[in-house]
Amino acid sequence: MTRSTLCFILLLFAAGADLRAEWPHINSKLKKNGKPIATVVMFPALVSVSRRTLHGPESAADDSDKIASALFDAVVRELTARGVRVLPNPAITSADDAARYLLSDLQMRYDGVAAPIRKSLGDVDKGRFTLTDRVAAFPPGLEADALVFIRGRGKTGLLSPLSAFSDDRAYLHCDVGLVDPRSGEVLAFLRFDRALVRLENAGNRLDYPIREALREVPFPIAAPKN
Repeated sequence: MTRSTLCFILLLFAAGADLRAEWPHINSKLKKNGKPIATVVMFPALVSVSRRTLHGPESAADDSDKIASALFDAVVRELTARGVRVLPNPAITSADDAARYLLSDLQMRYDGVAAPIRKSLGDVDKGRFTLTDRVAAFPPGLEADALVFIRGRGKTGLLSPLSAFSDDRAYLHCDVGLVDPRSGEVLAFLRFDRALVRLENAGNRLDYPIREALREVPFPIAAPKN
């Protein structure tokens, strides 16, 4: 197989992989409760994007920050459209070192739980994952029905290590977690993949997959039908 043929096949594959969303995993307690999630605190999105080069993968911090901001804003838009009150960003309102430390600690605790969740998604439905009741020490969360954590990871740059052709898309793997702000129990975990053609328009490209990922989560307003 020639290099040009291989590149063509990879381009076709990339085009078909533009969007993939998985069925959401929702804690059975949230389903049985019947009470919608009406107020949330959203933690800053954390995204890690690497750039593929002829010399191997390199960190793409600027791209990571742009996508993190776009992800955060897109989730806010969807939650607001679903009638959810989004409390002020705790990264901005944290007034002292103790508050910032607690914010960072909860982010790390979520990452520690998210890793096993990705390997056993069905256990979210059974309520087997928790950040522990340490979350109750986070004052902003006491006004909310859920804490929202957003993660993304992906690649951009060369089409493949075998090719000198550059791909202007960023291929992302994203997940959103909702956590009970008092018990720390994971209420929902949602995943989707997305290819972004241009980072400048990342927000518009993220709206649809986020809407689909959050469709089954009980919010005050039901998601519009397709």
